[in-house]
Amino acid sequence: TRKQGWRMTEGLQITQLARNPYSLGLIARYLADHHPFADFEFGASVHALMFQIHQGTHLIATRNDAIVGYLGWLRGDDLRC
Repeated sequence: TRKQGWRMTEGLQITQLARNPYSLGLIARYLADHHPFADFEFGASVHALMFQIHQGTHLIATRNDAIVGYLGWLRGDDLRC
């Protein structure tokens, strides 16, 4: 479900996930095991992750087909920021 990525050293790959429910599950599972995300409220976290996946405002790092990092952001404009 991953889009084309960029190869980095030592087997690390940076990619974006496809826009589907499976991708949400992959990221939710990964973040649930890492502090501080494990302590976040479930509903708000899922909404933010769904938005980031849908907007394409995220990157994941993988090594040997395992997720080892996640970066997500929200776009803003001058009027709202």
